[in-house]
Amino acid sequence: MALLALVRPIDLAIFGSLGGLWIFGATFIFVLYRWIFRFEKEQREAEARGELQ
Repeated sequence: MALLALVRPIDLAIFGSLGGLWIFGATFIFVLYRWIFRFEKEQREAEARGELQ
């Protein structure tokens, strides 16, 4: 319990913010890559069907 007394609120705010940014960034990149791969897959399938020139 003494260890928690040594942690300052500003430290929690800084590391909490950095953790939140890291999680948001990782989620954003994951969703972006899924969207890109889905878009490219649809493009390849459309080309295979001859719908695109």
